[in-house]
Amino acid sequence: MAKMIIKKEDFILSDYISKNVTKQSTFMFKEIGIKKLPYIEKGSKDFFDATVSGGGFSLVLRLTKRSKVFYFKPTNGSMKKIGSWQERTDSCHYPSGFYSLAMARVEFKKICSQWDNFCAESATTGEWTIERYLDEKYVEDRKSIKIKNGGIKPIENLKVLKAIKSDLTPFIKKRIKDVDEVWIKELIEYWETPKENPTNGVVKVKSKRSQRKSYTVINSMFNICSKAKYITHNPLDGFNYLFKDEEEYEREINTYDVNPDIALRFLFEEAPGNLAGKIILATMIMAGVRNCEAYRNFRLNFQIEKKNLHIPSSISRKTKKKRDIPIESDYYWSQVIIYLSSSYYFENDHGHMFPSHKMSETGHVTEGVIRDSWKAMKLNFGFLTTDRAYDFRHTFATKVTKKVGVETAAKIIGDKPETLMKYYLKHEIDETRPLLAAIQNGSANRQLVKEDTSDTNDMVQATALGMPDAVKEAFETYKNGKVLPNYNMMYKSQWDLFVSKIRQLSEKGKIKDADMWLMLQSEDV
Repeated sequence: MAKMIIKKEDFILSDYISKNVTKQSTFMFKEIGIKKLPYIEKGSKDFFDATVSGGGFSLVLRLTKRSKVFYFKPTNGSMKKIGSWQERTDSCHYPSGFYSLAMARVEFKKICSQWDNFCAESATTGEWTIERYLDEKYVEDRKSIKIKNGGIKPIENLKVLKAIKSDLTPFIKKRIKDVDEVWIKELIEYWETPKENPTNGVVKVKSKRSQRKSYTVINSMFNICSKAKYITHNPLDGFNYLFKDEEEYEREINTYDVNPDIALRFLFEEAPGNLAGKIILATMIMAGVRNCEAYRNFRLNFQIEKKNLHIPSSISRKTKKKRDIPIESDYYWSQVIIYLSSSYYFENDHGHMFPSHKMSETGHVTEGVIRDSWKAMKLNFGFLTTDRAYDFRHTFATKVTKKVGVETAAKIIGDKPETLMKYYLKHEIDETRPLLAAIQNGSANRQLVKEDTSDTNDMVQATALGMPDAVKEAFETYKNGKVLPNYNMMYKSQWDLFVSKIRQLSEKGKIKDADMWLMLQSEDV
């Protein structure tokens, strides 16, 4: 018998169910009644079982184009799928995931019981002090409860718990359920109060940047509490704007003026430290990866024969995008081979490239493994004591962008073009001198500008000719405030960024009829 499929707006429940209908979306579920119901062409329609009343739970039947599905629905919370309806059979045999009405009701009662137990446990935990929760339960919750971006992110370093306790000192003895948005103001006052470091006696005030980090970690904890039903919602969520660091946008981007090959040879031949840490540092230098993308990575992703490093989406947590980075250094790969045959590496169940000898819960080492080698590098190359190994990512991004442009460089380092421009590219004043000379001294120097800048920032033709109207309007706006090398010319990095922005606007539907134009900007055309 063919399925009966109708439009959602044409559906009237009384056309199919004539008895025991209490509302337009509620009726007494029976096998024969469910069988009569049609499927919905687009979207879905939900119905509630009138035989279930009280208790704060509902048995729901959802009609779609392909199925009729049973759900468990609590009064406060998301629906949980029970399974797809299938007409009762004499053999009582049903494929996995399919239920008759009677079977669905049995499963529904089981879930109700489990939910009651869960709510009782959650209510009890909500009475705990924050200190007790951090000591006894938070680490376990992080192993099973999803954070805000939808992923599971276990606590890798127990120092995080110590930091949360310190940052929440005014409220550490309060109950979880007592959390209130007024805490934000008190926390900021507490963080901005000068405090003496007991180790060295230095008095400091927590910077806005540090406050933002503290807030992010604390907010994440209360988001977990909300998902676990210890609290109805997280009242501290949404206050990121209070921790904007105005100086951050003016802070100079740091890069290192050091030959990568010389850096690697010092690292492996002279510097002290763990060999695993040296490979991690070398990977950051040669591929511009985030430190976590190196030490969390897997053995199979270090592709020696192909001279390729693969970054899977599972460890690229900021952008969730996989990428491949060729590393064209025989010396680098020779050291990888030496590492794999050393005692620092061993085959492990996780498949990690840098397994932990301490058998940590994550199975891999932490960023602390680079400490001794990085300290030696800073001393040898004259870096500041406050410099970070992460700045090799800035160095790599700046050099790559000058050669291939913003859009391609962004794909290589695994970030958006605007993020690359804002946080990774260092502006070198000496590189702009030939351009400024042309502007300040007239057109006689234009040829000189072209010759001097061709190796660092190629120029391309940039006109509105052939652009769709919407793109043309955006182009004229984009040019405002830009220093352009010549009439109808742009630096390639400027052009790449413009194309990237149009592509984003097109994908969001904010600019139409740009598909053909964007296709023609592809390097493959």
